[in-house]
Amino acid sequence: LTAYPPRLGDCAVLTTLDLSVCSGICALPERIGDCAALTTLDLSYCSGLTALPARLGDCAVLTTLDLSYCSGLCTLPERLGCTVLTTLDLSVCSGLRALPERLGDCAALTTLDLSYCSGLTALPARLGACAALTTLDLSVSSRLPALPARLCVPSALTTLASSLCSRPPALPHPPADLPAPTP
Repeated sequence: LTAYPPRLGDCAVLTTLDLSVCSGICALPERIGDCAALTTLDLSYCSGLTALPARLGDCAVLTTLDLSYCSGLCTLPERLGCTVLTTLDLSVCSGLRALPERLGDCAALTTLDLSYCSGLTALPARLGACAALTTLDLSVSSRLPALPARLCVPSALTTLASSLCSRPPALPHPPADLPAPTP
């Protein structure tokens, strides 16, 4: 598959779109934002994909976005429409250089996989605002010098993976007003 049906945006009741392993796909149509019921978008192994349309942020009920192994992906839209996004898999997106600052607006985000994102050199400072985040995987993302300071704000974070990093990211110091954990 190298092109989408021109009327893809007319699929108002489409809930799942699985285009995984379509390496010939270079771009998504802007009208993807018209798919109002879309909850799952799987673009894993679409190595030819270089960017996502800004209108992806209009998919207001999108809960799962799988972009794993999209090695050609260089940027993400600033607004992912992520009020209900729970899972964002960006593993092995080696071309990705930065994450949008507004990723911190993803209040429902529980899992963020950034493993093998060798091009990332920083994480958004607002990532700590993702209060529901339970799993953050930074394994083999060795160019990250430090985690955002706000990540220490009490949250649901239970798993932080940074295995096989030649230089594991430095953990920020907890804020002075952080209460001691209760036994």
